[in-house]
Amino acid sequence: MNICLIRPPSVTTLEGMGDDAVAPIGIAYLAATMEVCGHKVQVIDAPGEALGRYYSEKEIPEILCLGLTHEELIARIDPTSEVIGISCMFSLEWLTTRSLIKKIGDAFPEAIIVAGGEHITAVPEHSMETCPAITYAVLGEGEQIFADLVERIENKGDPTEVSGICYSKEGKILRGQFRKRIRELKTIPPPAWHLLPIDNYLDKHVMSGVDLGRSMPIMASRGCPYRCSFCSSPQMWGTTWMVRPPQEVFNEICDYRNRYRATNFDFYDLTMIIKRSWIIEFCNLVINSGIKITWQLPSGTRTDVIDAEITDLLYRSGCGFITYAPESGSKEMLKKIQKRISKKKMLKSMRSAVKSGLNVKASILLGFPGEKIRYVFESLLFIVQMALCGIEDISIFPFSPYPGSEFFNTLKKDGLIALDDDYYRHLMRGTAALPGANSLCYSEYSVRTLKFFCLFGTFLFYAISFLRRPNRFFQLWCNVLYQTPKTRLQRALVILRSRKRKNIDSCIDNTVPC
Repeated sequence: MNICLIRPPSVTTLEGMGDDAVAPIGIAYLAATMEVCGHKVQVIDAPGEALGRYYSEKEIPEILCLGLTHEELIARIDPTSEVIGISCMFSLEWLTTRSLIKKIGDAFPEAIIVAGGEHITAVPEHSMETCPAITYAVLGEGEQIFADLVERIENKGDPTEVSGICYSKEGKILRGQFRKRIRELKTIPPPAWHLLPIDNYLDKHVMSGVDLGRSMPIMASRGCPYRCSFCSSPQMWGTTWMVRPPQEVFNEICDYRNRYRATNFDFYDLTMIIKRSWIIEFCNLVINSGIKITWQLPSGTRTDVIDAEITDLLYRSGCGFITYAPESGSKEMLKKIQKRISKKKMLKSMRSAVKSGLNVKASILLGFPGEKIRYVFESLLFIVQMALCGIEDISIFPFSPYPGSEFFNTLKKDGLIALDDDYYRHLMRGTAALPGANSLCYSEYSVRTLKFFCLFGTFLFYAISFLRRPNRFFQLWCNVLYQTPKTRLQRALVILRSRKRKNIDSCIDNTVPC
């Protein structure tokens, strides 16, 4: 069959400090699976096709979209497409993605539209009810489900018998049977990067971590064995952690070095370092091979097994950046969010990482449901301790209840969240903007207080960091000025400076590249 896979434009704000888009490894895996099944596959990566280009949709003028406009994207869809798959990983992109799906449905009324991704998995009934153009929704890990669905469609079978999907029947939205996770990751073909504009990402040094050269995305594992209350991963992936053999991951790195001249590798894993023996074997493979690469863990990882021996191995094998994710410094809040960590052990691990030469970042969330002011002060104290440890970066953002998470379900049940357009606008404004901006608050204090704590905590961390290590302050401004960022803060400031220097307003008519 003729299949078109689409990654919609990503969203941000003029003040947004994060990366607007990274290479979509999920779609690359899905495209590879469909090629192996013998289908003709087209991939349209809207952000990747027009990196650095921003425009505003008329329906949501305060939000900037990155990439191809809806009209440009639709014009690129192969007119012979029989199945059109659309990804929606992030709930903050749902309003613009929903608008795009409706337009595609109008332009291709005979095509079957399949939606998937983390947002769709979290609220499939809501997604299909508010966007009737969706024919089927794929829930969870999509490769095998989508392949089975397309096979059933091609052979004139009953698609509703495929497990792991959601569909409409007689005016009702129904779910099929639960689909078990793929147990053997080696059965999934390598990502079909040849179908995506991967050179755009490589040439422009677009990556998820810090700029360490031509960066390729890679995944060593899938899933996370933990159930943090704010995370939607358990619904998307379950709680089974599966990892590929170290040699297989190393071989993929070598392939990308030869094929794409990649020098750095961003691991997109939810939590890569779980098994001590695995990370030791992987690091030794890289070290003993003698190849000169860098790699990083920008998404965060568990730190239970990361001690001085591991941090030395990470550094020697080329790991240039690692993210720790304590999320809170309050013992009570850590229990409430089910974040099973030891602050004492994490601080010890951070000191070892800094001593080994790793670039370390930490992430903190404030404003959890039930969070009291005194819990915030405990987090601020922990932020001070992390700064004294010598880590380079921190991100402190307000909690946002994402669909699929335990907190979201509780707040919705209690009537504190209405799954409407205002909710999605809040996600877009608050998540894509500066710390504390345009946030709602679900704890005992006010939105204004939450904003203050986020900004104050950020200021406190960097003030201590720069006072203890003045050279970092001068490196910061030199690297921002010459656009050679080496930390996440530097990269965020370069992105913000670059975006504000462009005439964003000239893109409002959806025609002029920035």
